[in-house]
Amino acid sequence: LMLTGEVYSLKAQEIIVPLTTNWQSRISQLAPEGSFVEQGDLVVEFDGTEAARQLEQQRETARTEQARTERDVARLEKELAQARFRLQQAEVALELAELRAEIPEGVIGAIEHAENQLAFEEASKDLDDARRAREDSRRSLQERQEQALLDAEKLRLQEAWWAQMLESFAIRAEQSGYVIYGSHPWTRAKFQEGDTVRTSFRVAQVADTSDLAVKIWVNGVDKPSLA
Repeated sequence: LMLTGEVYSLKAQEIIVPLTTNWQSRISQLAPEGSFVEQGDLVVEFDGTEAARQLEQQRETARTEQARTERDVARLEKELAQARFRLQQAEVALELAELRAEIPEGVIGAIEHAENQLAFEEASKDLDDARRAREDSRRSLQERQEQALLDAEKLRLQEAWWAQMLESFAIRAEQSGYVIYGSHPWTRAKFQEGDTVRTSFRVAQVADTSDLAVKIWVNGVDKPSLA
């Protein structure tokens, strides 16, 4: 029978091309094939230039957004303080207008009494307007603060995602063993430093030689002859 096959490790650590934005990456560093690596040694490193750039850009965006948030919150806090001050003024003005409106007509005359009544109504309206303005300012500040929290969390998650991607480009040995290069699934050529590879390709493995096995291929017509 014509048999072909290979010796392989049952406890091999598979080195898979990690996820990238364009589904491919370049091998920038690869431990020599056949070399022995200890746990924690760098085995493969993929080009992380784009991820590093995106991570720095994300951090810059977060800093810019933080500055914008602080500016907006400071402005809204100032507007709220002004609205509260105007409300206090309106409350005092209403108290004075109410005192004047309570003066009997016979004491001050009909014209002044009518003017006091009108001033009281206007003061009441001004107080209602001041209360609405205060509530609008308070609501605007609260909404901006809530939006700032959501934006900050979104930026934090995006930054963490890019940081995790960048970290995934450096793959270290999870066990001691020998480095064995993988082969391109289409050309069967072994991967080398500088190769551009697609996400999910197996570019190498760290083989533990303490538990080896043999994998054999045989033609289908010869299968009945096997025992």
